[in-house]
Amino acid sequence: MVRSFAGRLFVRQFFAWMGLAGLCFCVLLATGCGGGSTTAPAVASIVVSPGTDSIAVGATAQFTAVAQDSGGNPITGVVFTWSSATASVATIGGSSGVVMALLPGSAGIAASANGITSNTAQLTVTPGFATTGSLNDGRYGATATLLNNGMVLLAGGNGSGAPSGGLTSAELYNPATGIFTATGNMNAAHFLHTATLLTSGLVLIAGSEAFSGVGSAVAELYDPSSGTFRLTSAMVTPRYNHTATSLSGGRVLLAGGFGTNTAEIFDPVAETFTPTGSLNTQREVAAAAKLNNGTVLIAGGLDDATGYLSSAEIYEPSKGAFQFTGSMNLTRDLETATLLNDGTVLVAGGLANAIATATAEIYNPATKQFTLTGNMANARFRHTSTLLGDGTVLTAGGAVGASGATPTAETYDPAAGTFSATGSLSNATNSQTATRLNNGTVLVAGGNGATQNVMTSAQIYQPGPLTPAGLTAIVVAPTNRTISPGNYQRFAATGTVGSGSQQLASATWSVSDATMAVIGNDATNSGRAAAVGSPTALTQVTITATDGTVSGTATWNVRPAGFVSTESMHYPRDFFTATLLPSGNVLVANGGAVAPSPPQPAEIYSPATGTFAVTGTPLISHEFGSETLLRDGTVLLAGGASASPGGLANAEVFDPATGLFSAVGNLNVARYNHTATVLPNGMVLIAGGQFTASNELASAELYDPVAQTFSLTNSLNIARAGQTATTLDDGTILFAGGQTVGGNFVAPAEIYDPSAGTFSLTGSLSTTREFHTATLLKGGKVLIVGGDTDATSASASVELYDPSAGTFSITGSLTTGRGSFTATLLNSGKVLVAAGLSPTATLASTEIYDPVSGTFSPGSNLVTARGLYAAARLNGGMVLIMGGANQTVLSSAELY
Repeated sequence: MVRSFAGRLFVRQFFAWMGLAGLCFCVLLATGCGGGSTTAPAVASIVVSPGTDSIAVGATAQFTAVAQDSGGNPITGVVFTWSSATASVATIGGSSGVVMALLPGSAGIAASANGITSNTAQLTVTPGFATTGSLNDGRYGATATLLNNGMVLLAGGNGSGAPSGGLTSAELYNPATGIFTATGNMNAAHFLHTATLLTSGLVLIAGSEAFSGVGSAVAELYDPSSGTFRLTSAMVTPRYNHTATSLSGGRVLLAGGFGTNTAEIFDPVAETFTPTGSLNTQREVAAAAKLNNGTVLIAGGLDDATGYLSSAEIYEPSKGAFQFTGSMNLTRDLETATLLNDGTVLVAGGLANAIATATAEIYNPATKQFTLTGNMANARFRHTSTLLGDGTVLTAGGAVGASGATPTAETYDPAAGTFSATGSLSNATNSQTATRLNNGTVLVAGGNGATQNVMTSAQIYQPGPLTPAGLTAIVVAPTNRTISPGNYQRFAATGTVGSGSQQLASATWSVSDATMAVIGNDATNSGRAAAVGSPTALTQVTITATDGTVSGTATWNVRPAGFVSTESMHYPRDFFTATLLPSGNVLVANGGAVAPSPPQPAEIYSPATGTFAVTGTPLISHEFGSETLLRDGTVLLAGGASASPGGLANAEVFDPATGLFSAVGNLNVARYNHTATVLPNGMVLIAGGQFTASNELASAELYDPVAQTFSLTNSLNIARAGQTATTLDDGTILFAGGQTVGGNFVAPAEIYDPSAGTFSLTGSLSTTREFHTATLLKGGKVLIVGGDTDATSASASVELYDPSAGTFSITGSLTTGRGSFTATLLNSGKVLVAAGLSPTATLASTEIYDPVSGTFSPGSNLVTARGLYAAARLNGGMVLIMGGANQTVLSSAELY
């Protein structure tokens, strides 16, 4: 069909219109929708929000960015790239805008796109916790000990599926890698035990809840160099939930625990436990802190008979005794006690009459009083409290009820007396460990979760600035002290803060030459350095204490092994005695005069100054008598020989606090060349000796320090004089050798049992002898060396007594027979046998006994040959040798 002209015209016009309309539609799409192939509007600016934010270490925050055109209109669909100006403080996902806080500080956060960078948002990162490696074994009630190498030993505790008595496993945390690795297993399970870093670098693990309500006496030592544990002497009293505190002399005080008020001292050289004065109140789960004056505060706890305690006691090492001090304002157990930089102690939280408390109080040693301070925000017990580098205290986690735990943490500011919240743990936990690392951070590991699940997680608390406010300088003391290899010295750091000064318990210690010395940073052993090298010439080591950016130094001179002269005594002496006092000083008394001649004044040797100072004068000379340190720190002098044949019955006590001697009751039997031994109950057993040159005694008597009287007890089976008496690991006493009635030498030995008060025969010596030495070795055997075998012969024979078998056996011989000498147990476990008299000469030679090989090797010679002298092992491990005779009576002294 042929269309009309009009129809054809309409169609042509329609298509023309459609073409124009289509073009207009496309233009609209291009300008209004941004589609098509044209360029998008340019990004003129980027705005990041929030502009400022604050989060704790370990936390995350979300930042957002908006792109705008030149008119301020938002542009969508823009992809941003994020950055942190300080990536070590906070890191941010490249495209997510999620920031993770790593360290305290500030970081600028920015976003960029299409060549445009945003404003900088300011992020402040406050102190808090960051996750680190996980434990190999979940554990709670474990111990954590910072080793001298900077690693942390976590030992024992309890965990899921652990057998009765807890775990035997242990592991090491390496701060450099953030990884836990297994180390040697303990010989016994330990739970609710204690771990104490010793000056030698070993760790003492003591006690455990063996099973419900029953303690263990097992103790062992961890050696970081081999990664192994070995058993040491058992404690005198089984205990758990007790306290263990390192004393200034390197010994360890273990006190209280479930069902006992007893206390005992661990000697790291002899590796023995000996009883000391008892607590006035039985207490377990108490808190303990060593004060700056060397005494120990033990506060609160639970008395199984009377309940929760508010009382507190002070242990005085100089007296070996506890005495009550001011009481806390609340009863508490499971609290923490933290020594602050000003010497006061913060006691925080715990259970007050079975209810968790948020209260805290301060103990002031000067006033001996507790005063309440600011409360924590959260009530807690079974928590941790750790002194930080700035002098504040981090309190973290803990239990809040019978089965609950909290992830919260807060810090205490001693200047303000207030607590403030800090970053929280990632998991609620109690019964965890907390250890301040050498870099000032705190490792929190393990514990029980809120649902009583055992934790394997660990976190690092990153504190703020480490320097105490106003700290401008640090002085380290002592300085320029000379020391022999194998010995140790405690250093103290005193900071200048504002217009005053304070001891810095939070300083981090280091040495300039680790081949010559190591120094401890553990909370219980901070600032104790040990000379580990064997230099061929005097070598100077720099000891550095650092708090934040402030440091102080002291010098330490490590000299070659051997003898060096020290200041001489004021009086020449032989046939005298020397007693190491709890203060670390040495009392020298008697010698150089025989009664009834006036006695010479006594002297005190100070290792700190290397000098002797005259002190009080004994009431009578006690040559060939005994000198015994009592539990209260006083010294008993008993018996001795008079100018005319016959022994003395006189006794007196020296008080180091006053420097005076005072008479006490007389012996029941006058005697000399006897022995005097402190028993576990504090009494002194006086045994044997002689009244005249031909009248040896079997009688024995007990001195009561409280009544200051002597009373006869059961007698020795064999009369003997010139014997030795050695307290064994089980508390019994071995009597060996001596000369008996008729001039015969005694072979059979005997054992005194303090619990029964009786003597019983044991094995016999292979060689009879008197005026020999008997040294308790690590491991419990007794080394018997030399001595006189007749009027003209000195023996070179040596034997060992084995308490488990009750027998003596020959071991290596001396190169030179000797009598009137000394044998001293060294820090290494070896024995120094020095000088003495041979049948033909006075000796300067020494020999060293090695218990491992059972042999002697030559040692350095003394500066001066001498016999009939006195020796004392100092707390640092050096040996002081003084006086004696070599043709003339000597006043000179020397140090090994």
